Amino acid sequence: MIDTPGHVDFSSEVERSLRVLDGAVLVVSAVEGVQAHTETLWNALKALRIPVLILINKMS
Repeated sequence: MIDTPGHVDFSSEVERSLRVLDGAVLVVSAVEGVQAHTETLWNALKALRIPVLILINKMS
């Protein structure tokens, strides 16, 4: 399990760590919605063909 920072300042570190994953869980806040960095991560995961489970939290 690799827990990466969600802040955009750590994008390069996160993208480097994606290369070693067999799968990913992308957590999206229902309150804040999809952020620009969420889309960046989604595109990187898609480009690397990594299976992704999307989890939506803070729904109630």
